[in-house]
Amino acid sequence: MKKSLLVIFCALSLLTGCANRQKITELETWAVESRAQAEAGKIKWSDYYKSLFKKLGDGSYGDQTHAMELSSNMIDIALMYEEGKIDKNTFESFERRAEISTQKQTAQQDEARRAAWAAGMQSMGKSFEQRQQIYQNQLNKQQTCTTKWTGYAWQSTCN
Repeated sequence: MKKSLLVIFCALSLLTGCANRQKITELETWAVESRAQAEAGKIKWSDYYKSLFKKLGDGSYGDQTHAMELSSNMIDIALMYEEGKIDKNTFESFERRAEISTQKQTAQQDEARRAAWAAGMQSMGKSFEQRQQIYQNQLNKQQTCTTKWTGYAWQSTCN
């Protein structure tokens, strides 16, 4: 069975930390079952994508703007397929393109998340190094003190 767009959307939600695991599991289960029904001809592809669009839009899965846009496009493409305006190969080609687009989006968001994490760690490291250097300077700071007799008292000067 082809990897469902929804499974990729779910992975994206988890990677970005925008959804909880239980909600994602429910969505994945729904997607696998509903996609199997669409492939078997028990439900229309347009109904599958309409339901997907509605589920993604309810806010339970974080920001799914990209996924919703693809789902919206696939509703229109599925309707064209069901009306006989495009053949099965063309419909499947559009599905593959949507999957590729989703995978690219997932990879970009994952890379952005990793870059942000690395920048944060680097910043923390620099901050730690700076604090450590200040502390070390304070420990190593040697004061030069001189003491001299002024004629009636000893006077100490430190710098």
